[in-house]
Amino acid sequence: MEEQPGDYVSYLLRMWRTSRENPWRASLEDPRTGERVGFGSLEALWEFLHGKTEATLPKDATEANLEHERQLS
Repeated sequence: MEEQPGDYVSYLLRMWRTSRENPWRASLEDPRTGERVGFGSLEALWEFLHGKTEATLPKDATEANLEHERQLS
């Protein structure tokens, strides 16, 4: 199976919080470029990752995922 550009992504994930009362924060670092992206919440991290992977999904897979999310709500 030939790997296409965008079919593989790796990040170094760091997560922390300054106290139990504060939300988790996270950063992702691209090991190839050293570029870092910071997130003030786990929800923001998830949205970023979802956006990165959704761009590579076929349209029918994206629609199936949306339907699955609607059923969970």
